[in-house]
Amino acid sequence: FLYPKAYIEDSLRQEWRPDTATLAYLRLMVMAQPAAVDIRTLLAQQALAAGDVTLSRYALEPWLRRGVAALPPDIAMLRLRLVRSELAAAPPSSLRHAALADAYTRDVLLLASRMGSSELLRAARIVAALGQYRTAARLYRQMIARTPAAALRLEAFRGGVAALLAAGRPADALAFAQDELPLVP
Repeated sequence: FLYPKAYIEDSLRQEWRPDTATLAYLRLMVMAQPAAVDIRTLLAQQALAAGDVTLSRYALEPWLRRGVAALPPDIAMLRLRLVRSELAAAPPSSLRHAALADAYTRDVLLLASRMGSSELLRAARIVAALGQYRTAARLYRQMIARTPAAALRLEAFRGGVAALLAAGRPADALAFAQDELPLVP
């Protein structure tokens, strides 16, 4: 009762989705301490987990105008998750969806070297689903080169070939397969 921040942080570690009261409290904490990076990132994480894109955007507001490559890794990944959530909420044929797809693809390319294998695989799939097949193939190639997990390399190999075939580039798909085959089990 006397230390609600510690209580909330402990409860958030144990729960899947934060409740409305927790999000309201975190927002009040951000309002009380607007320069507190840890509170802002916690609010952004929990707002995204609850599906509240607007609240997450509010929490990340100090970093929205800065280039994603210049941000600390945790904030950059939160920004990427925010764009991904906004992209999922935008109507597919809208101009906003197209702008968000471009922003997401650009940010993924800038952050690819800082992403973990599973996050990079997820990003490559999303980029391919957005129709950016050659970019997806680049991401799959990066994944094959750096992941130690054989199953993930195989999945990235298949994804890269499929992306280039979907782009109507069978010669590039064959070249991709020949180049990457020695790295795949």
